[in-house]
Amino acid sequence: MVREFERLLKLLHEQGLTWLTVDDVINNLGPVAAWSMTRGQLVETWYADPELGSGSLSPRLEEPSERDARMDLQDLCAEAGWPLPLEGGGRDYTTPAALAVSRAKERLAEAMLADSTEQGVSANTIADRARNAQSRPTTLKILAAELLRHDVSQALRPLLEADAPLYVSRGLDRTVMLGSMWEDEPEEARLRHLADAKRALDASRLQLHDTKTGEVADIRRLVADDAGRLEVRRVT
Repeated sequence: MVREFERLLKLLHEQGLTWLTVDDVINNLGPVAAWSMTRGQLVETWYADPELGSGSLSPRLEEPSERDARMDLQDLCAEAGWPLPLEGGGRDYTTPAALAVSRAKERLAEAMLADSTEQGVSANTIADRARNAQSRPTTLKILAAELLRHDVSQALRPLLEADAPLYVSRGLDRTVMLGSMWEDEPEEARLRHLADAKRALDASRLQLHDTKTGEVADIRRLVADDAGRLEVRRVT
């Protein structure tokens, strides 16, 4: 085992983390081992494929780029709590710490959603539990957005599991968006998918709105290849 620890430490030193010791490797063995196993693995990159039609993409396995390797190292530093080494021997403490905070916020949002949907905990109680991380108004706003996204995904779950070419995503300021990702489906099939989605949203008292004007929008606007997205809101 000592030789393995020393091998991992050597790899880290080669990446510029020259101040680390064997103890640092041992204390963060899981992340370090995962990082070492993925080093050099081929990555899947998607490219436009003119043979498959307009807007079609096809995957290609390639050697990881320097940017890929740098991002992997940044992920490791964020998880282990280490600064990111810079050219010339400098250290960047902020970037990995900011990434760790961002991931922690995502975990907190997921945890709040789980407390609400799985445990039936009230929004006020969840806000009390999260008070060390953020203000009550912030918690209530995030929780409301996560619950909306959850409800939209649940409403459309049968369609999404049946591979309907629709997707639910986050928009700016934690809005919830519905979009389409058509390939070569005829308009009749697209309209059928959209009609099914409209019925599912109506049954859950959810409504589509234009992202710019805020006005109620017709789901059939998503029929085009470049239709963009529509915001989903609760019916008030």
